[in-house]
Amino acid sequence: MSPNSESSINVSDNDTETRDRRLFDSIAADYARKDRVKSSSIVRKYQLFRALKPIIESRKNLGTILEIACGIGAPANYLEGYYDRYIGIDYSEQMIKAAKIFNERNEKASFIAANIKSVTRIDSKADLILAIGALHHMTDHATVFDTLKNLAKPEADFVAMEPNRGNALIQLFRKTRAKFDTSYSAAQMYFLSSELKELAVSNGLVDITVVPQGYFSPPMAQIIIPPQLLTVPLSSLLVAIDSLIDKGESSFFAKLSWNLIIRAKFPK
Repeated sequence: MSPNSESSINVSDNDTETRDRRLFDSIAADYARKDRVKSSSIVRKYQLFRALKPIIESRKNLGTILEIACGIGAPANYLEGYYDRYIGIDYSEQMIKAAKIFNERNEKASFIAANIKSVTRIDSKADLILAIGALHHMTDHATVFDTLKNLAKPEADFVAMEPNRGNALIQLFRKTRAKFDTSYSAAQMYFLSSELKELAVSNGLVDITVVPQGYFSPPMAQIIIPPQLLTVPLSSLLVAIDSLIDKGESSFFAKLSWNLIIRAKFPK
């Protein structure tokens, strides 16, 4: 399968994935605004670089990046200059169309509309597989990781960021949002730090670390609040506060964070 082509979505996927795909098809245009509007994009870019910080510090060039559930492929934009090639895969055809528009001037980025579990080949095996807010939308993680092992180079990096289930107050907020926000998937599955680590271990990943991320700024990554004249400085302030806390990557704060970052490597 060429990264420059689109495959058809497998409509026989289970009901959860099919419902989510239809949801993301319907909200693709609005979802793209999160990476176009500055108050939210500031936070989203910070989260991405926070997740990748140790890898970028160890090797400036990330090589070939494969992002699963890529949405509009914003990391291809945020990470420009740090990679040779970016391949984004998403099961929402409308998200992929939005991704191509968002990255239309980026010759190093290409996109595939497909369920990751159906992808058997990409033109260049990945040095880094990225999954930002992806795993909690997926089912049958064993098949997902079997597929990723086939698409990754030996010892390639795996980096994911997931919502943290450890904070009861944040979980209540998410459940409330699911009842009133029609763009929010109610079928999401959240992880504890221990569960995320076990998922990686059980699927053969090595050199695994799980760290907390984000205490004040994450809501600004998901909700666009006018006027930008006020919310852009607010987002910048909240990111500055979070960056001070995030530097410690302390397990003490893990249960209080909005997100968890997992970093690991694929086997040799």
